[in-house]
Amino acid sequence: RFKAEFAGLPRILAHGFKHIPDAPTMLAKFPTWKDGDHNPAFKAVGLCATSSLLAHDSEAPAKSVFLAGYSVGSLAGVLQKLLGAVGVPKAKVQKLAKDIVALACAHGLDTCGIPGGKKCKSGRSGHMLQIFLRRELCDRYVYP
Repeated sequence: RFKAEFAGLPRILAHGFKHIPDAPTMLAKFPTWKDGDHNPAFKAVGLCATSSLLAHDSEAPAKSVFLAGYSVGSLAGVLQKLLGAVGVPKAKVQKLAKDIVALACAHGLDTCGIPGGKKCKSGRSGHMLQIFLRRELCDRYVYP
């Protein structure tokens, strides 16, 4: 159904992969976008990353922005699209999204990027996902 023969997990929101099916295509298109990683096509399939935890000269140095969190914009509509993609009936999407945000708030998660959400009490909303690449692949797949 998801046509992701080489993906570790099925691609739930697969629409973006129709136009950008792989890393070489992304690397070819990326320089043409004036808005870079803020471009909707990038945001549909790409991951913003840094190639070093300690570098101070990247766009979002982990030492400076990790605890406070970092985002390229509002998350309005993202949860609703995800719920629709996994088969939640259209008539139930808005209420379920509102309930999920309320539950996340009740358990102290930062939801300020979502309409109706709140900042977490600690003010430390950052999370970090580590993806390890062989060093020789960084120059090939990590944009400057």
